Amino acid sequence: MGDRDLTRENILEAAGSFELEGRLTDAKPYGGGHINDTFAVVCDREDGSIKRYI
Repeated sequence: MGDRDLTRENILEAAGSFELEGRLTDAKPYGGGHINDTFAVVCDREDGSIKRYI
């Protein structure tokens, strides 16, 4: 992640800026890139299923 130290809290806060389906439960780095960072985000849905985002 380059020179930045992103915490789980930072990632969850950023993910909260998107219209995600369900309650945000987890987010962590996913792969790496030269310019951008990529994250895997997990949301629990009301029907008991989960929704994953990259």
